[in-house]
Amino acid sequence: MSCIIFILTSTSGEILDYFKNKKDEIAKFLSELIRVDTSNPPGNELEAAKLIGEKLAEYGLKYEIIISEKKRANIITSVKGEEEGPRFLLLSHLDVVPAKPDGWKYHPFSGLIKDGYVWGRGAIDDKGHVVVELFTLLALIENRVKFRGEVIFAATADEEKGGKLGAGWLVENYPDKVRADY
Repeated sequence: MSCIIFILTSTSGEILDYFKNKKDEIAKFLSELIRVDTSNPPGNELEAAKLIGEKLAEYGLKYEIIISEKKRANIITSVKGEEEGPRFLLLSHLDVVPAKPDGWKYHPFSGLIKDGYVWGRGAIDDKGHVVVELFTLLALIENRVKFRGEVIFAATADEEKGGKLGAGWLVENYPDKVRADY
């Protein structure tokens, strides 16, 4: 959250206007991400990572999808500021706790947009978080926000089962990609 506050206080109302103007696109993207069933077990975050990669590519961002195990995917990208400075990590996860349709008002993987809400497994934990961080990064680019340092975006696998194939695995195997000051 500190990264988002940092960005919002670094410009006038441009970033807030960006989010207001992108509200429907953001909701639609969250809906698409929810429709990708990343229940853990088994995880299968690869398709979700590819969907995020497509959005990053629309903005000209290079990214890496790093596979920790079959179909267990982590996606990383970053945006560098105009000069050296601290590294901020926007970290979230792609997997969700399994859900059975029984007891749900709407199917847990429908991603239904209704009455101003996006419904489905992961809307709060943690795909909603993924989308907020993703669009925060995109807001930097689209609004040409000037800042020092680097903002890293990482959406990882396996958080719901301890992160051994996600954040923990990245720290062990690719520490320089996720090392951050904040």
